[in-house]
Formats: sequence, structure tokens, C-alpha cells
Amino acid sequence: MPDLLVLDVLMTEIDGRDVCRVLRVDYDLPILMLAARSSADDRVLGLELGADGYLTKPYDPRELVAEPGRAHTRRELAERLGGLDRTATDRGVDMHVVNPRRKLQPDPRSPAYLLTVHGFGYKLADGSAG
Repeated sequence: MPDLLVLDVLMTEIDGRDVCRVLRVDYDLPILMLAARSSADDRVLGLELGADGYLTKPYDPRELVAEPGRAHTRRELAERLGGLDRTATDRGVDMHVVNPRRKLQPDPRSPAYLLTVHGFGYKLADGSAG
């Protein structure tokens, strides 16, 4: 079982949104939807279908794997994860962290992987502490 699924919306044989919908019936793994469509409606639809995050193309693959150990502000996360409009609140970004944290953490109340940097934002643990 994978720890995380990065799911492209546009695949040759099947729509990634359909795959996400089917996987959600039986599996509780974190899903990051990858898509060229970047409108708010497209992002919301992906999240409503069960994705935990939404990354728009084009993107730099280094962006996907460069978070460990580096803290990111809530605004930075909102912009990188689909360009949420500027009226997005800090609490709105916090809510988008809840599902991946719940799925990735052995104990979501005591995070070990997706860490809060109080008064700033979030970071992935760099792995050196364990």
C-alpha cells in the first residue's frame, strides 16, 4: 500500500477524477491530484471527490519533494497548491492540512511528519529526529 498517491487527472484510458472517486470507497490513503486545470471550480471538484490536495501543472518536481525541514508560510502553501485567491484565510489553509495529517500521522494529535510552525505555517519533518 503506498503512503501517498500523486494522481494525474488526465490519463489516456481513464479520468483521474474517476480513479479518485473509486479509490475513496475502499482506501484511506492521501491523494494529491495533479492537473492542468487551475480554476477554483476544478480544485474544489477534486477535493470534493476525495483528493487531499491539488497541484496544478506546470510544476517543478523539485517543488513536490523540497518541503522536508523547510517551513512554508500559509500564504506560500496556498499559492503553490493551486493559487487560492488572496482572500483565503489562515484558517482555510489550516483546514487543508487536516486531512493529509490525519492520514499520514500515526497520531494526528501529536504530529511526527507534517509539523506546525506556530505563528508561521507548516513543514515536513526532515527525518533526522527519528
